[in-house]
Amino acid sequence: MIRQANGEDLNELVEMERLLFGKGAWSKASFNYELTENPVSKIFLYQLNKQTVGYLGCWVLLPQIQITTLGVLPEFQNRGIGGKLLWHLEKLAKQLGVNEISLEVRISNRPAITLYQRHGFEILAKRRGYYQDNDEDAYLMVKEMDGE
Repeated sequence: MIRQANGEDLNELVEMERLLFGKGAWSKASFNYELTENPVSKIFLYQLNKQTVGYLGCWVLLPQIQITTLGVLPEFQNRGIGGKLLWHLEKLAKQLGVNEISLEVRISNRPAITLYQRHGFEILAKRRGYYQDNDEDAYLMVKEMDGE
């Protein structure tokens, strides 16, 4: 089941983010802002038996959507959960008439890059030193929604 997160999900999201991204994780304050104050932010949770096993955060900036974060617990990876979250977002994008979905991804994160490419995202540029935790470069990836 996929549902939109709310303030009650804050601690669970922060715990998952730290587990998945370590030093590069979003802070509790950042997640709290996204959940309670940012008017363009949406975070979707993927739940199995009421346990959150994955999430996708985005900013709806019509006519574009920017994916801000995506994570799946290690023991649930390679089961299609990331793809289901992306399909959910793509369905929302079509309903809203979005032209494109974009994101940044670490150039070292081959599994994520592969997932995004399977969903029609293309690498458009490299952002040098994008990640503050280790100065790693990121790829800017974009999926054009026109004609779908």
